[in-house]
Amino acid sequence: VPASDIVRRARVLENHFRLSTEYQYTLDFDSVKRNPEIDPVEDFCLNHKQGNCRYFASALALMLRAEGIPSRVVVGFRGGEYNSLGHFFVVRQKHAHAWVEAYLRRNQVPDTILPAGMEAQEGFWLRLDPTPIDGLPLTVSTEVGVLAYIGECLGYAQLLWSDYVVQLNSERQQEAIFRPFIDSVSETTSELVGADA
Repeated sequence: VPASDIVRRARVLENHFRLSTEYQYTLDFDSVKRNPEIDPVEDFCLNHKQGNCRYFASALALMLRAEGIPSRVVVGFRGGEYNSLGHFFVVRQKHAHAWVEAYLRRNQVPDTILPAGMEAQEGFWLRLDPTPIDGLPLTVSTEVGVLAYIGECLGYAQLLWSDYVVQLNSERQQEAIFRPFIDSVSETTSELVGADA
């Protein structure tokens, strides 16, 4: 099977969910009527067609496997809120997400999608995200103005408190306080001894 055909089939299945108006993203499962007699993913695909990213990812992985394309469901985080004061991202539970990776052998990977440095690899995991766009977590914070700045200040203060007060065990005290002090005293002593000689 040509490489472009495998990738095309995977993308068609991904878009079956991602771009369809037939399926809807929801976190409100009270309104969804489920059939407890059948598999939840089968029920999602055939009956109610409403679910969160885990349903979309599970359904796509099963469809890919039915096509003979090895795949796995990956659970992690997508996005975060950037704190410009401390130069870090805050990743919250609301950024949790599930997607799919399909395994392609090297001869099945078109050069147009091969990541740099992967030429010698035996295979490649192609990332697929079947969750409709409106169900994806935000990748950046949309807050602006004074409230956003106050939020960043509070987030940075919380990080400093956590790092330098709550988690400051004896090992971190040695690294952050005592070792720099001892090193600076040693340097000063060496400079004084060197000046006297």
